[in-house]
Amino acid sequence: MAKRKRMRVLLYARASSHRQAEKGLSVSGQLRELRRYCAQHGYIVAKEFWDDGYSGTTDRRPGFQSMITYAEEHAGEIDAVLVWSYSRFSRNRLHAVMYKAHLRKLGVDVISISEPLPEGPEASLLEAVVEAMDAHRSIKLARDVIRGMRETLRQGFYPLSSTPIGYRREEVRISKMRRFKLVPDEATAPIVRRIFREYTQEGKGAKEIAQELNEAGILTPRGRPWSRSAILRIISNQIYIGTLVIQFTTENAEYLSPEEREIIAENFCPALVDRETFEFAQRLREERARTHPKHLVSDYLLSGLAYCARCGAKLIGVPAKGGRYHYYACASYWNKGKAVCDGGLINQELLDGVVLERVQDVLLDEENIRELAEETNRALREERSQLGEERKSLLQQLKQCRQRVNRLLDLAEQGQELPRAFWERLEKRQRELAKLEEQIAQVEAEIASLGSNEIDVKEVVRFVTFLRYHLDRLPVRRQRAILKNFIRRIWVDKDTIEIEYSIPKPAGKRLSLDELEPVPILGTSSTPGRI
Repeated sequence: MAKRKRMRVLLYARASSHRQAEKGLSVSGQLRELRRYCAQHGYIVAKEFWDDGYSGTTDRRPGFQSMITYAEEHAGEIDAVLVWSYSRFSRNRLHAVMYKAHLRKLGVDVISISEPLPEGPEASLLEAVVEAMDAHRSIKLARDVIRGMRETLRQGFYPLSSTPIGYRREEVRISKMRRFKLVPDEATAPIVRRIFREYTQEGKGAKEIAQELNEAGILTPRGRPWSRSAILRIISNQIYIGTLVIQFTTENAEYLSPEEREIIAENFCPALVDRETFEFAQRLREERARTHPKHLVSDYLLSGLAYCARCGAKLIGVPAKGGRYHYYACASYWNKGKAVCDGGLINQELLDGVVLERVQDVLLDEENIRELAEETNRALREERSQLGEERKSLLQQLKQCRQRVNRLLDLAEQGQELPRAFWERLEKRQRELAKLEEQIAQVEAEIASLGSNEIDVKEVVRFVTFLRYHLDRLPVRRQRAILKNFIRRIWVDKDTIEIEYSIPKPAGKRLSLDELEPVPILGTSSTPGRI
């Protein structure tokens, strides 16, 4: 009898916060359980991936993306990705279905060891239910966190764990609870006052102030060199006039109302500079921004798209020899020096040419884009079908729950004296009823949103055909506008280039097909990707 092939698997773990780790969901704890599971089932662990401190509502997680890339590069060699729970894989329904569909095409399943699903048609439905509950919990958590912050602020206490430079957290005990006030830090407050003084009174720019602080051996509270952007963040932070502003910019913020996305507390803490100085600094910054080269019309094709693969900073365009030569430079290297990043300079013409060539040969290839768009639509249709079955099941449960509630109400109307347990049971059934109604509303909203997400394959192919023909004939500013339509980031190293992209399709007023001339001969033919 032939031996059964042992499964080769990848392990993936994720924790979004220290608080989550304290609840037993730490990255190390998840990996330990995953390894134990593999040992019990005789699986071979090909590689482990993890993300510590990243939210599951976004797919921009380095460990997650490395895991997807590894599965792509070793297609046929990997049988499954193991996670502690499906929420560790993703808390975003659209991302979850897209990446799972992509992995299934590679022959790779996603398995949750703490949420085993039965085999057969019920598995897909149950998996969708679990993912919906995870997404709902993520949204509810965001609102709960904001409510907690507002209540802490109302009581006059500081709700964040990090502190702005110039301040420190002073502990206050209320019964057994720990709370914190924000008070000036005599060790770093002078640095803040120096920055405002040099910026407003001595006429120095942010870059010059940063360089002088670095030369004097003064580092940021995190032990890092100063940068122009760090100086400008201090200049524009209202905390230094006593006003605390908290803005929620995470993926979950899209589910919040505009009023919920920002908290402003005036006179919250002692000011380090007077209001007149602060407002003068804002006027200076606006005046200097209008004439700063970064804010003028850029002739660099990859401005705002290219990033240094070594440190993650943006690449900025820099002229040399009186404008005769042009380069891209890592912003960290250019602003802080080689000691911070040795990314160096890259010839503009060379990099622009390589990127345009790759875009036209791969991203704007009709066959590639058609296959990608059709795969995405298949995944979306499958998800809609699963959600439809989920809605049908929930409606049936709702009907049964209403019948139970009505029977209990009929019994209560008979006027008999009923025990306390009866009323507790009635209350429980009513909570179940409300929960089912909420779940149905959520599923129906997701079905509607998935319908709007489906891609018009013909329109995308037509759009790509136009772009391929016209891209190298347009001025740099139009080329850059086109690239920003579907390129997320371009990671550049000294000898490698990696492009993160989505499906090219018309979006808003960024590019109109009507502005382009017809292509002489047309070809015949939003999952993320890389080239």
